[in-house]
Amino acid sequence: MVAPTDADTSAGKITISIAKPRTPGSGYAKRCAVGGAPLTTTCIGGSTGVAIDKAGTLYVANEGSLHRFTVGEDCTLAPAGEPLALPPNNPRPQVVGKGPIYMRSGGVAWELAQTTDAVYVHDFLVGLFRVDRGKVEPACTEQFGFRTFAKAGKRLLAERRGIEEITLGAKGKCKAKSAGIDDKARELFVARDRVYTKFDDLGVRLCAVTAMTACGDGACIVDHNCPKIVQLAADGSVLREIDDDKLFDKRPWSLDGAATARDGTVYLYARHRDKVGDKDVCEAAVYAIPPAVFER
Repeated sequence: MVAPTDADTSAGKITISIAKPRTPGSGYAKRCAVGGAPLTTTCIGGSTGVAIDKAGTLYVANEGSLHRFTVGEDCTLAPAGEPLALPPNNPRPQVVGKGPIYMRSGGVAWELAQTTDAVYVHDFLVGLFRVDRGKVEPACTEQFGFRTFAKAGKRLLAERRGIEEITLGAKGKCKAKSAGIDDKARELFVARDRVYTKFDDLGVRLCAVTAMTACGDGACIVDHNCPKIVQLAADGSVLREIDDDKLFDKRPWSLDGAATARDGTVYLYARHRDKVGDKDVCEAAVYAIPPAVFER
């Protein structure tokens, strides 16, 4: 169907094409069947993320709780014990004029961080906690204001005043110093021990990167605002872009996290939005993308 522009000239035309409905199950990403109560959540902000530990247990941060699942056949997620209650808010009184002041709007917003040897949850003011040993253990609560945690080799990194290196002590004690990577960075992503603080040199359009994880022999970048995955080769070059129409049968409201299992399966954390009366209601979802999708 062709519609003329407002000027109604032969030179300017808008072409509108109507795509056929997607065949259910044709998207690369399969939505997992989550056992237990639905993971209702806020639509903007709040706690987000997915991670997988060495034993294969899958973790989902949902509001003030951490849900653990055993992954079964055909991506069925069975609850692995009761959800773990995450720590309450910690306002952190600070003195004006003696260094940076760390503040945020809204309440606690937990995010997950998966390393080769542990799974952590962290919040901007509350701190960093290890959660893969059956309980919530303080890992770095002495300092705060970190937005992202990731591990590159043996170095635990975080983004605060640029990229900082974190040394963990006992019972939440920790030290931070410049990692000597980028003291002005405002983003931190790590995949296969490679550190990324920006993506300007890739030659692809990225609107809002929310996650990065290993995939294939390289890494995958998850874009929320221009929903897609950008697959990188082992040398960091772009292999391809996988748009949302190839990923999903039904496009999620948001894409907020990613993690890779030992078998190469990539799991995505997403939110689906619906209307109940005049209110927006969201539910967290987990999608699985098989490793074959990322083979060359």
